[in-house]
Amino acid sequence: MNTKRVKQTILGVGIAAFGIIAAGCSQSDTDNRLTAGTPEKLNAFILAENPGEAITVSEARESAKPGDAIVVSGRIGAAHKPFGEGFATLVLGDESLQYCNEIPGDACETPWDACCEDRPKITANRASVQLLADGLPIADSLKGAGGLTELDQIVVAGVVDPSSTSDNLIINASGIYRESN
Repeated sequence: MNTKRVKQTILGVGIAAFGIIAAGCSQSDTDNRLTAGTPEKLNAFILAENPGEAITVSEARESAKPGDAIVVSGRIGAAHKPFGEGFATLVLGDESLQYCNEIPGDACETPWDACCEDRPKITANRASVQLLADGLPIADSLKGAGGLTELDQIVVAGVVDPSSTSDNLIINASGIYRESN
């Protein structure tokens, strides 16, 4: 089978699956959601009070080890799409990164991605944050939960994931406090 035919077959199956899923959605599914579009289970992770003294993302990447309890502060950003689509994940950027909205006259449409910084600096100063249920990321986007949006200054309390490394810090959040946007 040639590559073109394989791609066409995969595309056809994908379109058919989407049609079946879309047809299966009913009005009652949308009635069960909160009006803001934020599932109730995510709101349980949004903290009303700051969880305590935090370290920066950069400090966490240098010192945190898998299994460590941690409180980290930063901004939602350091990626073009900092919120996971369909999963309760986000990218937390270090406070040392300069975001495009902080540069006078910069009209970047996605200032949260810190695209004006060198790529290695961005990747060295960000962490992944995820909300888990039964060991897996919750299947709802965090965007909008508790008002969360790009460039918000937040404090995350949680535990460093067992699969986390110094190059890829992953925090399993037990709570997120929104300081500001």
